[in-house]
Amino acid sequence: MIDQFELLPREEAFDPFSVVLFKALQILAFLFFIALLVISPKAREGKVDSKAEFIITVDWPDNHPDDIDTFVEDPVGNVVWFRRREAGFMVLDRDDRGGINDFVVVNGEKMRTATRQELVTIRGIIAGEYTVNIYHFSALTKQAVPVTVTVQKLNPVAKIIAKETVDAGQWGVERTVVRFTLNAKGELTAKVKAALQASREDIATTYATQLQTTKGALLRNEQQLSAARQAYDKAMQVKQAFMREKDRKTNDAMQALRDARRAKWQSKVADAMESFQVAGIDATHDEMLHKIQEQTAVNEARMEMALSNVDTQGLKIEEEAEKIRANELLKQFKQEMGLEAPAEAAAGDKTLGKKVGVQ
Repeated sequence: MIDQFELLPREEAFDPFSVVLFKALQILAFLFFIALLVISPKAREGKVDSKAEFIITVDWPDNHPDDIDTFVEDPVGNVVWFRRREAGFMVLDRDDRGGINDFVVVNGEKMRTATRQELVTIRGIIAGEYTVNIYHFSALTKQAVPVTVTVQKLNPVAKIIAKETVDAGQWGVERTVVRFTLNAKGELTAKVKAALQASREDIATTYATQLQTTKGALLRNEQQLSAARQAYDKAMQVKQAFMREKDRKTNDAMQALRDARRAKWQSKVADAMESFQVAGIDATHDEMLHKIQEQTAVNEARMEMALSNVDTQGLKIEEEAEKIRANELLKQFKQEMGLEAPAEAAAGDKTLGKKVGVQ
């Protein structure tokens, strides 16, 4: 009975369908989250987005005061070094001078750096042999310095193709550390060898295997590219044939439309020619021309009658009298001006102007 006074809240009725629907939505949201994790792109290990094709690094121990310089020569004789930082496709990105410039500028402030490293990038391919030398420019410690030269191929993924470590001995000595040969496609055809370590068959065997694998992959890629080009050419031929057929059908349709319009216009002209409304009377085309000719004849007759009623003879006489009067006036003016002798007049006749001999 207390429910009649609504003093206590009434519990809502249990709806199993709503509960099932809510749980289903939770499951769908969870599955969607798992799908996002699965289909998210994975980072490609070793992927370097760079415009350079190769990078050469020369490293020696951190915080070492000595200065090691790098010289790289390309197949056509260009040499990049600290006094010529760009040569051909090669760029010396960093010239590390040991303890002299062991700092970097960050937000306008100089900060010391322990790294001892020089970088050379090769941004284009010239077929032939490349040579990497090191030069012990400043030997403050008077001791040999271990120097590591690393050559990396950056595209399509970063890959170390050579890494050699030598000791930079006394001051002022230049040493060849690495040589490598590229073909026009940037492939390593005669892999890296250490100049000072005369015979290293284990390295040569490893590089030869890598080269063979790379060539096989390249051959497969070229075959796939050729097949793709053939498929593309065939698709273009099909497309061109389709476009020609479309143009032909379009032209046919347009011609049909023009023919339909011309037929409709011709029909209207024929209807108009078959029946004309002239003065409210239906007549054929020939009858209309006949009526027009009759009207023209009537107008010509009226014109002739009007002209015949005019006194042409009187008009001619009046015209001659006007000419005579004009000649007499001209003759009188000439006599007054003495240009013409006056004619003798009969007795009792009067003349215009003064009489001759009268004082």
